[in-house]
Amino acid sequence: SGHDMYLANRYGGYRGYNDPRANPTYTLAVGAAANASFVLRVPVELNIKDALGPLPNQNAAATFKLRFSLARIADVFGGTIATAPTVRVRVYTEFWAQPEMATAGAVNQTTPPAVNTTQFWTAQPYNVSAGQQSIRLTRVGNYLRNLILVFRRGGTSRVLGDADIPDPLTLWLDTRPVDLLERNNWLTQIYERTGYGSTFAGTVPPLDSAGGRDAGVLPYDFTHELNGTIGHENRDLWLPTLGSTRLELQGNFPNAGVLTVLTNDVALAGNVFL
Repeated sequence: SGHDMYLANRYGGYRGYNDPRANPTYTLAVGAAANASFVLRVPVELNIKDALGPLPNQNAAATFKLRFSLARIADVFGGTIATAPTVRVRVYTEFWAQPEMATAGAVNQTTPPAVNTTQFWTAQPYNVSAGQQSIRLTRVGNYLRNLILVFRRGGTSRVLGDADIPDPLTLWLDTRPVDLLERNNWLTQIYERTGYGSTFAGTVPPLDSAGGRDAGVLPYDFTHELNGTIGHENRDLWLPTLGSTRLELQGNFPNAGVLTVLTNDVALAGNVFL
């Protein structure tokens, strides 16, 4: 969904500043006109530091295609509005130029590292009942780069999502616990690695605002080993999984709802580790 793509942009660590709401092109005016403007990147390249991940597209007869559909007005605004907005979608594509083999006698690197290495973002919804639950994540088989947990009480609202996610929540890999995620420590890690929710001049940005946290959204990354913040990583923290890997979330859910797990995994086409 568009919200899933927004979260991938915000927590994927693809650029130096990753918050779409803080982008100077972002505007939102809810009312009769319902005007809005925003920019989202469809992430293909993984790392701007060494250009890992861009895909070759040099066959004019077999070009890449972007397919998308616009959501219904009721889905976007939670009901009807006085005037339906006019929607314009503009798509820009970023390319690397094919360099010469050498420049001034110096040999150039003409392809990205491990060319055809490809990342994926997938969304898996799980219907959760209140009480102790063990949820097996089925998106395994590649290297895991990010997990983003989104909880909607009753399947519709993220407003109380933080309180509805177990405290603590345990991440299991096969038969061993990988991490015990206690709420305050988890929120501290999100602040340290993203800066979202930071206090400025004694004011904490509201949830779901520029610079603020997202209600009911708790990211868990494997990308912070370079300088402590997400992205531009050396890939040393990526979690290798097999098709037979048993990856589970375990905890006591206070309320029933839908837990959506966004998984960012990478299929390698060569050695990507520095």
